[in-house]
Amino acid sequence: MKNLKLLGYLMVFASALLCVQCTSDAIGPPGADGIDGIDGIDGIDGVDGTASCISCHSNENRDPLFASWELSKHGTGFIGFAAPR
Repeated sequence: MKNLKLLGYLMVFASALLCVQCTSDAIGPPGADGIDGIDGIDGIDGVDGTASCISCHSNENRDPLFASWELSKHGTGFIGFAAPR
């Protein structure tokens, strides 16, 4: 019985040791800096990253969606198909 208990403790310890070893990253000094990329053209900005998103995701377009949701069965809290278990 004592051997079985010792074996159980050893298995727990080995499992914990493996979990710690698998999740730790090697920490070392940073490497040398790479070369700089090509400079952009002065005076010309690129397209904003969110410019295409704003056309659909502005507050003007969201208000009708919120109003529609509030009038739906999801918004009113009606659950017609789920029975108590």
